[in-house]
Amino acid sequence: MPAMATIRLPKLRPLQRELYRAMRRWNVWVCHRRFGKTLLCLCILIKKAFDCVLPAPRYAYIAPLYRQAKSIAWDYCKRFAAQIPGAQTNEAELRLDLPGNRRIQLLGADNPDSIRGIYLDGVVLDEYALMRPRAWSQVIRPALSDRAGWAVKIGTVYGRNHFYTDYDEAQQLMCDGDPDYQAALYRASETGVLSDMELASARMTMRDKRGTVAGDADYLQEYECEWDAPIHGAVYGDELAWLKQAHRIGDFPWQLRLPVQTWWDFGWSDQTAIWYGQEHSQGITLIDYAEGSHVSLTKWVRLVREQPYVYDHSQLGLTRDRYERHYAPHDLDQTEYGYGKTRYTIASETTTHEDGVVIPGLHFTVVPRGPLEDGIEATRKLLRRVWINERPCQQGLDALRSYEYKWDDTKQTYGKVPEHNWASHGADALRTGAVGLLPSITPPKPEVPGGSWEQARRNVKRARLGLPVRGASRAG
Repeated sequence: MPAMATIRLPKLRPLQRELYRAMRRWNVWVCHRRFGKTLLCLCILIKKAFDCVLPAPRYAYIAPLYRQAKSIAWDYCKRFAAQIPGAQTNEAELRLDLPGNRRIQLLGADNPDSIRGIYLDGVVLDEYALMRPRAWSQVIRPALSDRAGWAVKIGTVYGRNHFYTDYDEAQQLMCDGDPDYQAALYRASETGVLSDMELASARMTMRDKRGTVAGDADYLQEYECEWDAPIHGAVYGDELAWLKQAHRIGDFPWQLRLPVQTWWDFGWSDQTAIWYGQEHSQGITLIDYAEGSHVSLTKWVRLVREQPYVYDHSQLGLTRDRYERHYAPHDLDQTEYGYGKTRYTIASETTTHEDGVVIPGLHFTVVPRGPLEDGIEATRKLLRRVWINERPCQQGLDALRSYEYKWDDTKQTYGKVPEHNWASHGADALRTGAVGLLPSITPPKPEVPGGSWEQARRNVKRARLGLPVRGASRAG
C-alpha cells in the first residue's frame, strides 16, 4: 500500500476542514449550494478508507438516484484514481478500488433493497432530504452495525422532512454531550464561500425564472438553508402548513373506544403504504402509518391484524354485526397470477402462516378509480378535517410534504400531474381514504373493471352504512 504522503487530494477550504475535524460517528451537515460538499465527502471517504485497520474496508457514496451518483461524483472518483498509485476504477459498477482491498462504491437510494446484504465501514448520504427515509433506517443503518461504521447525512434543505428531524435530533444530542453526534448548518450569507455579488445574481436569476415569490423561496431553500421556506409545487403544502399552524400535528394517540380504519396503496417492488385512522365527531385522527416493499399481501394483512387496534365496530357495540372499514384502490381487482386469484380474494381469506398462526382476512371497500385531480381535491378537503399523531406518522408526513407537481421546463410552470417517486405511495394511500370517505367528490364516468361507475359509487356509500354491497366493487 502506498504511503499516505503519495496521495494528493485537493486542498480543502477552512470550513470543510472544520467539518472533517469535528466528525463523529453520526453526522448531519446542512450546507448551502456550492459549499463543496461532494468534494469534501469523497476526500473523507478516501482518507477513512486508508486509515481503516479492518480487513477489506468498504465505503459508499449514496445519492437519491443512481444516475445522480454517477453524474455528481464519478468524475471526481476517476480523477482521484489517476493520482493514487494502484487505484483502479470499475465503470460498470461505479466503484473505486484502492490498494489493500479497499473499496468505495457509488449507489442510489432509489432502489434501497439493492443495497441489502452488504457491510459498510462508512457512508455518505448526499442530498439526504430527497431520499426515501426508509433507505436509512431499514437498509443503510443495519449495514453499518457489525463494523461500527459511521455516516454523514449532508445536503440542502427541503422543508421540515426527515432531514430536518435527523438534524434537530443530532443537534440536541450533541448539545447534551453525546460524543457520537455532530450537527452543523452553513448558510451562504455566513460562510463567505460565495461573494455577495454572486448571491445577488443567483437570487435575481431565480426570480426571473420562477417569479419573485417562488424565486425567493427557492433562494432561501438552496442558499440560506431555511427549513420553512415554502416548497412551491408541493401538492398539499397549504394544507400541511394550516395543520401545523392549527396545532393539529402533534401527540394525538389512538382512542380505545373508537374503531380504527385503514387506507391503502398497494405495491410490490414499489411501496405498499397504509394509513390508520379513527373517525370521530370532530373529524379524523391519523394515528399510525406503515410502509414497505417486497412484502406479500397476506403478510400485510397479518401486520394489520397484529396491531393492538380494534377494527370491528361490533366489538365496541357500534353495530350489531361485524363491520370493518378498510379502503383499497381500484387495482385490488387485479389478478395475482402466482395465486390465480384477485388481490381482493387473497386479502379476504383466512390464512395459516408458516409459524402456524391463523390470521383472518380483511374485507376491503374498493374505491373506484377516477381523475387524479378530483382525488387530490378530495384529499385537500380531508386534510382540513384531520389531526395527525406526529411520531408514528412521521414517514407518512414526510411523504406528504415531499409530494409535488412536475416542473415543466418548457412552459416554466408546474404541471397538473405530481412526480412519481418515493413520496407518491403515502400520498396515494391518503387519497384512497379521502375518496372512500368523501364519495360525493366522484368524477364523471370512466370505466370501472367488473361493474358500472354508478354501482361502484353506491357500494362505497352502502359500505359506510354497514350494508351489503353489490357487483364487482365489494366491501366487507
